Order: sequence, then C-alpha cells, then structure tokens
Amino acid sequence: MFYNIEMKLRLLVVLTIMLVFFASCKKNSQEEKTAQPAPPPEESIIVFQINEKSFSLKDFHNFIIFQYGSVNNFKDNPNVLSRIFDQFIEQSLLIYEADNNNIQVTETDIEKFSNEMGLNDKIEKFERNFLTQIVKVQKYLTLYVYKDIKNSEKELQDYYQKNFEEFRKGSEILLAQIQVRDHQKAIEIRGELLNNPQKFEEFARNFSIAPEAANGGVMGRFEEKELPEEIESVVFSLRVGEISPVVETPYGFHIFKVLQRKGKRLLAFATIKDEIDQKILSEKLKAALQNTIDEIKKKVTINFFNEKLNFKYIQESSQQQAENEE
Repeated sequence: MFYNIEMKLRLLVVLTIMLVFFASCKKNSQEEKTAQPAPPPEESIIVFQINEKSFSLKDFHNFIIFQYGSVNNFKDNPNVLSRIFDQFIEQSLLIYEADNNNIQVTETDIEKFSNEMGLNDKIEKFERNFLTQIVKVQKYLTLYVYKDIKNSEKELQDYYQKNFEEFRKGSEILLAQIQVRDHQKAIEIRGELLNNPQKFEEFARNFSIAPEAANGGVMGRFEEKELPEEIESVVFSLRVGEISPVVETPYGFHIFKVLQRKGKRLLAFATIKDEIDQKILSEKLKAALQNTIDEIKKKVTINFFNEKLNFKYIQESSQQQAENEE
C-alpha cells in the first residue's frame, strides 16, 4: 500500500515537471513567433555621403515633406521618388559648398526671403532648418555663381532677329458676348440688336448669365485656335461691330460682337524686350547652376547607398530610355 502511494507521488512530481517544461517551451515558441525585430530608425540608415558628411533616409524624407508636403504622395511612384532623390543630392551638394565658403544666414536674410516668397503667415509651419538651408544656398549662388550674369543689348537684339516666328501674332479680336439659357430669348435679343447694335453692352448687363455680364459682356482678346471651334468659326468671320447669329454650346445660347480686330503681325522689339531678357537670363542661370553642381561633384567624393532606400532607385537615363520606347 505504501509502495503504491510512493509511486503515485513520484509519478505526480514527474508529470508536474513535464507540464511546466512543455508550458515553458510553448511560451518561448509563441514569443519567438510574435517577437519581431524593430526596424532601424530612419536617422541611422545612411543613403549617401559627401566626403565625411552622411545623409540619412530621415534627411531625405524631411526634404520631401518640406518640398512637397508628404512622403505618401509618391510612395507608389519610384520614378518620381528617384528624381526627387536626385534633387536632394544636388541641394545637399550646394549646401555643402555654401558651408565650405562660410556662408552665414542671419535673421534678416530669412525675413527678407520670407517676405519675397510670401511666407510670413506660414513660416512657423516650415522646418526652420530647411528654410535656413534654402536661404544659404540662394545667398551662395547670388554671391558666387549668379553675380556677373546679365544680358547685353546685342544679345537681346540677336535673339529677336533669329526668332521672328516666336514673336509673330495671329489674328486677334476683342470679343463680347451675351449668354442666355433660352433659345427663343436669344433670338429675340438678337433681333433687337440688329436694329440697335449700340445697345449690346446694355443688353449684356441686363440679360446675360455669363461671368463678364457686369463688364458689358466683354470677354477679352483672343487669337485663332484659342476658342472652341463652334465659336471660333463664327466670331473670326465677323466684321467689327457686327452681331453674330445665335450660337448654341453646352453652356447655353450666345450672341457675339467683335469690338476690335488686329491682323497678323510681328511684335515690335520694344514691346517684348523684357520678355526676351527674362528668357535668356533664365537659361543662363540654369546653365550656371548645373555647371556649379558638376564642378562640386568633381571636387568631392560621393558614395551612394541606393539599396538602402525604401524604393527602387531608377537611373534617369534608364527612365528616359523606357519613355522613348513607349
């Protein structure tokens, strides 16, 4: 009897130990299944380096947020993200060079830039560090890259002489309209205007539902191919002061009157001199900026770690080739 009791006690102890052991194993197994290693923080993921200076994935994401508002806007578009990454590298190169030239940014610089860009009421929403960097780059470019770039009178004249076609204007009319919803009403108004064309402005104010009614129906100046075909075919055949037939469009029924007409002509140099100046200057500044970036790249060592980006980086040449094949 005693022997049986002793055996039962031993068996109970063994079973208890086994249950504890298996429960522990099961718990460890569950913990192994559920425990996932935490992804490394973005600031520790280095995506490229300029000499000894490293730039992290977080730096890149902050750049996107500052420039475009949200990283999520582009998460499914590796082509766009690749080009933004290129911009990030170029911006970082310019900041690096500005620092090497000891460019200092003052509160006055930031305030002036903010006023010029209309950021006064938004400046608190921007990452101040990024705003400072933008001002630093602009200051560096102004002092070292753009300072001697300008256009001569001869350059402007030469551009005008070589690009006459760019400054040829087609036929142009100053057009007014009366727009109503009812066809019969349009016919009645036109009938009145045929006898009293001088009342067009008055009728436009009183009867037209178009946005420009309060302005006597004056729509503005138009060249050929700027208006819907069903309207253009009518109005460009009108003489100055002539009342058009009723024209139906998806917006209602229209009566038109041509107030002025100019034929095809070449714009005078004096009238578009400033436009030419801005165009050539813009091209020069763009070329100078790219040349500066290329020169900086020659002076520094750049290491890329594209495999650490959270998207597949696509070289610009590969993207262009794919677009050409399409």
